[in-house]
This record gives sequence, structure tokens and C-alpha cells, in this order.
Amino acid sequence: MAYSEIDEALRAGSAYINRCVVDAETDYHAHNFVEIAYVADGSGTHTVSGSSFRTQKGHITLINYDIPHKFTAGDSPLTVYNCVFTPAYFDRVLAGSRNFFDVNNHFLLGNFYNNDFQSYIDVRADSGENAHIQNIFQRMLKEYESRQLGYREIIRGYLIELLILIFRLRLHAGKDNSGKLLDALDYIGTRYTQEIRLAELAALCSMSVSTFSRAFKALTGTTAIGYIQELRIEEACRLLGTTDWRVADIASEVGYSDIKHFYEVFKRITRRLPKDFRG
Repeated sequence: MAYSEIDEALRAGSAYINRCVVDAETDYHAHNFVEIAYVADGSGTHTVSGSSFRTQKGHITLINYDIPHKFTAGDSPLTVYNCVFTPAYFDRVLAGSRNFFDVNNHFLLGNFYNNDFQSYIDVRADSGENAHIQNIFQRMLKEYESRQLGYREIIRGYLIELLILIFRLRLHAGKDNSGKLLDALDYIGTRYTQEIRLAELAALCSMSVSTFSRAFKALTGTTAIGYIQELRIEEACRLLGTTDWRVADIASEVGYSDIKHFYEVFKRITRRLPKDFRG
């Protein structure tokens, strides 16, 4: 993106809209505005705040202030639309704000969209929604390039519609993810004494590892690894109280080949020693 053009647009009280083709890799960068990046064609990788995920046609990412990101093209170049804006674009009361939260709370949908958004939102539109979203970006770009009377207001209207669609997609994705994650929880429940990799669980849910990790923690309040460890230690406590097995044998039974690591995890979770659970 041309930052001089962005600065000029934002100073003029407008959003900035562009369309670009990424055939290699963009710089890893952060910026002092909110950005919505929409992939209209191609496939590749999007890295945001240290997390990388596969991106392709229909993928939309809303990125807050000061959050670094970059696109990397895959087998085919990425066609990306960008819309950047500041909170003040919606209301002058928000002049000086550097947080998309403020737009949401003051001007948009705080009544049904909870504030779990910290740095970015990434969602994927299906074919019907994708056509609608691409049409919005095309209309915004046309208004921005023509700059006819009232173009700022028209773009603002399109942007509000776009943000509402992103919120809907995220809410629906959250509901869909809950069902998928229940399958992952069942899978863990029957195999927690065995080695389970994050990539294995993410594939089971048809998610990237980063998306799965965020969704799992949002549902359970802990990481997948932490959840597995808690199940293992819970079973170890049961065996300590109901058998006379050696601690090393119990550790092996619940999935720990390294007795030292077992003691470390056991003490961290229970804040006690295995001997305290003997019957």
C-alpha cells in the first residue's frame, strides 16, 4: 500500500480503498489505522501477530492498530482488497482513538458482539456471502477512485454493512466451531494417555492450528495441551487412591515416560505430591 496516499485519504476524512496483487511476499508491517484485508482470488498464507494461517478466496481479516501482519503468495498470486480507516471516520467523538473496540462500542454492534476481539478477526465467507462482500469492495473502490460528491458518506455506509457481515460470519463460525470442538474433546477423552499432536486435533476440526488453538481456549478456558494434562493427572490421582501401583507405573499408564516431567506437571496442577493421594 502507498502510505502517502493513505495519510492523504485519512486526513481528508475518508477511508482508503485499494486492490493489489501479491505474487511473492509483503513486508511484515504494522500501522496506525484499522485495516480490513479481503482475499478476492488466489491462495497463500497470512501471518498476523505471529500466527500464520492458510488464506484463500473469500478470507477476510480485520486488523487492529499496531498489529503486524504480512501476506505470502502460494501456488497462485493473491488478489487482495484493502480498506483502512480510523475510528474518527465514524464519529468525530472518536478522534484520537487507536482501537477498533471504540468503533464497536460507541457506533456499531456492542449490543450483540462481545469484546473478545483484541488484535484481529479472521473469517471465511462461503460462495454466496463472498460474492456479496466482493461486490461491496468493488463499489467502495469505485467510489474512492471517482471521488464524486458524497463519496465519503457512501463508502462509510458500505463499510458499516461490511463490518456487520464480518461480525455475522464470526458469530456463525463460533457456533460451527463449537460442534467441531466437541468432536475434538471426545477424541481427547478416549486417547489422552497417548501422544496427541495439535496438528492432529486441528485437522480433525478442519481448522488451522492457530485457529483451533484460539477456538479451543475460548471454549474450555485452557489450551489443548493443558486440557490433556489435566485429564492425565486426574486419572493419576484416581489410580494413586485405588491401587498400590508404583508412581512410575502410574505415570507411564497415563502417558508420561519421563517421571521427572510427570512430577512437575502433577505438582503444578494439584499443588501437592503423588504420595498425598495414596489411600
